[in-house]
Amino acid sequence: MWSLLKSGKTNLTYVGAAVLIAGVLVAATLVLVPASRSTTTITEVSVSATTQTITSIETATSTGATSSTSNSSTATSSSGAPFGALGKWNLTSDYPFTPIGPSCVASDERLYCVGGYAWVPHAGNVVNSTYYATLSPSGVGPWAASTAYPMPIMDESCVTDSGYIYCVGGIGDTVNQGCVSFGGGATCGNATNSVVSTYYASLTPKGISPWMPTTPYPTASDPQCTLAFVYILCVGTTGYSAGVTYFASLSDQGIGNWTRSYALPPTMTGCVTTNSYAYCFEGSPCTSGDCANSTTYYAPLLDSGGTGPWVATSSIPSSSFTAYTQVALGPYVYLMTDPPEFATSIPNGLGAWTQTGSEPSDDPQSCVSSGTYIYCVGGWLESHGTIEVAWTNDVYFYQVEPIG
Repeated sequence: MWSLLKSGKTNLTYVGAAVLIAGVLVAATLVLVPASRSTTTITEVSVSATTQTITSIETATSTGATSSTSNSSTATSSSGAPFGALGKWNLTSDYPFTPIGPSCVASDERLYCVGGYAWVPHAGNVVNSTYYATLSPSGVGPWAASTAYPMPIMDESCVTDSGYIYCVGGIGDTVNQGCVSFGGGATCGNATNSVVSTYYASLTPKGISPWMPTTPYPTASDPQCTLAFVYILCVGTTGYSAGVTYFASLSDQGIGNWTRSYALPPTMTGCVTTNSYAYCFEGSPCTSGDCANSTTYYAPLLDSGGTGPWVATSSIPSSSFTAYTQVALGPYVYLMTDPPEFATSIPNGLGAWTQTGSEPSDDPQSCVSSGTYIYCVGGWLESHGTIEVAWTNDVYFYQVEPIG
């Protein structure tokens, strides 16, 4: 019995097929097809159901009447590492201030970041600053200030689609917010002023256009949101809205009406979407700092918005924080734990998690993917008991070797 899945709403179209015998996955294949058809390159990736790793790669390229095909039976890239693995990160242009809780998006080879807590030793404040920079194989270009967000904000969640940025919720400005560490984590004083406000703006080569208000989020919170086709999908991570999911349509008129979707356990730290599925990650029960075997959930994205029912998939084996940054690139899903973990999207969830490389910095504050690159902004350097964390404005990038 063959199971087929397809998504044509990203730069690549992913077509997957799986062989099941008596309901058990015995083989799976993922095909990546670029949206551009002038020169067509199709990469077929076979995944072992036993080891849940890439076992073979076949690439076919066609231009007009000519075509060529290459085959590989190795599960490693030219560097000898597994496909999708991370290596040494490259340091690039520093962020203009030391941020805690900004939200960044990548669009049209540019990186745009919004808000955050501007940390200085023993002090700081929530800001409405926004910045943008160009992206290239050599890293992130110089940062330039752009249109201020309508209010000081941190821990908001922003997504981008069709040249627009949409930002949801977050924590507004309060006083006396010195950020200190407790047992390896970070707490920002009285930062409890969650908001329902949402705003959107168009993105241009010269920055962010003026912000416009749009449909408020149903609850005052700092949800984690991700792009789901032409919709935004958000999951609550704190308080009474934890685990509650909502979705809404996106357009040049802003965010549409919010609709409730299937709920998750009240222990989520964030979600990503790739390959027509949403993946959400458990983290908050790990109060001791040992988050081993936190559960990952996945669900199909629906063309009408939202998701199908959530199903548990591969557990996260060694994450060491109660919250971590997530990012997806092609068929790969990354958790910026210490060390990072990555897994491959397959037709019945995620493959096995594999440790890969090292974090660019401890707890990077926002990571995004663009093309074959991952970019991470900020993070903290160290802490000792209840001594204040030393935060950083470092920005790093890494190129993930393309499959095939």
